[in-house]
Amino acid sequence: MVRFASGTRRRSRLAGFTLVEVLVAIVIVAVSITILTTVSVGVLRSGSTTNVRSQSAQVLSYMGRRVAGGASQVLPPVDEALVWGYGELADAFPDLVRGEGIDDLDRYRVRIVSDGAIDYLGAIAIRYYVEVCSEVRTDETCVDAFTFGPAPAPAGDTPPLLPGIN
Repeated sequence: MVRFASGTRRRSRLAGFTLVEVLVAIVIVAVSITILTTVSVGVLRSGSTTNVRSQSAQVLSYMGRRVAGGASQVLPPVDEALVWGYGELADAFPDLVRGEGIDDLDRYRVRIVSDGAIDYLGAIAIRYYVEVCSEVRTDETCVDAFTFGPAPAPAGDTPPLLPGIN
């Protein structure tokens, strides 16, 4: 059996970490930070997309109310469409509140398509398809709905009300 005079070899081995142990610890910390960052960014993007879709739904609701109310500005002729592109909503609809960020109306476009007449219990209505899209980073996301409204009135005339609907 070999004995060491003062046990210095054993004591120096216990005095610190080896290079391999330090490198493994650094790798574990780096992987943990990467995973945490990826999850955080995903949650932030998801929240941003949800906010934009919510704002798009608000614009969709506004347009649907205008269509159902017979506002001639938003009623395209039968089997045709009206489109307000990005940056055109604020000028076309001054009563829409303009804000910053997701509330910026320049981030949205609207398309209203007349689908044709529907006879429901003697009331003739036009079915309209309303689509509101917004740009989120490089992607475009849209919300859409169908609603009913009167046929477009000739220029200068007040659109007729739909009995039992308006």
